[in-house]
Amino acid sequence: MKYRICILVKIEIEKLLKQRFIFFIFLFLILIQFLWAILRNQLPGIQNLGIYEANGFQVMSFCSSWTLKFSPVLMIISIMLLSLENTYGTIKSVLIRPVTRTEFIVSKIITIFIVVSVSILIIGIFAFLIGSIFFGLGDIKEGEYIIYGWKKISLNFILAYVISILPVFALCMFGFFISTLIKETGAAIGVATGLYIIIWILSQYEPINRFMLNSYLSFPFDTAGDMAKGLSISWVPGLYYLLINTVIYISVFTGLSIINFNKKDILF
Repeated sequence: MKYRICILVKIEIEKLLKQRFIFFIFLFLILIQFLWAILRNQLPGIQNLGIYEANGFQVMSFCSSWTLKFSPVLMIISIMLLSLENTYGTIKSVLIRPVTRTEFIVSKIITIFIVVSVSILIIGIFAFLIGSIFFGLGDIKEGEYIIYGWKKISLNFILAYVISILPVFALCMFGFFISTLIKETGAAIGVATGLYIIIWILSQYEPINRFMLNSYLSFPFDTAGDMAKGLSISWVPGLYYLLINTVIYISVFTGLSIINFNKKDILF
């Protein structure tokens, strides 16, 4: 079973690499990083975020946090992984082979996780390049006193990038679940996008904010960014809320996707 899933994941990745849109999305993630860096001092209210006269770590935090607000584009990829199989009818030819539905759907989920991880890696690499080349990644000082050394800040940023995989993956699994309900690609993307907008609106209300799907997208970089401003930080209890929130959403959407796909009449 593990061998067949590995083969299916390899095929999924090869199919993605043949699609132009995947390169356009990765290019978008790179360009938007540079755009945020250029506009960091021009956007209204940026001075209130501590970005005015920024150091490299602050720019990294700002660029990464705002770039992740466009993570619904990765949700669209997760939708297309399954819905395009329905559109082109390739799903039937795959399932008539010695491949179970569970293996098929698990390979899609693993592929989504890989896409999310690579996307976060790309965001991290280019944020680091922008911060180090154009702004410098030095110690955070007050006069001659070193508040945080650059090594300690760097480790916290690495932690932030690793952690950020979870909320983005949860969002993508939400989109993937929608694609198991709706066959048509355009309809699935439209419904998922519409529901995400509703979720985003609801997340603006403080009493329920911490329970929403998108609540922790910017938390890792906001926390690391506070360190880049020389402020005292604490990863807890926010990190605990993030882990509980994302693990629940990922588990629910993964389980529902597998159950729904196994029940679905593919030949219909």
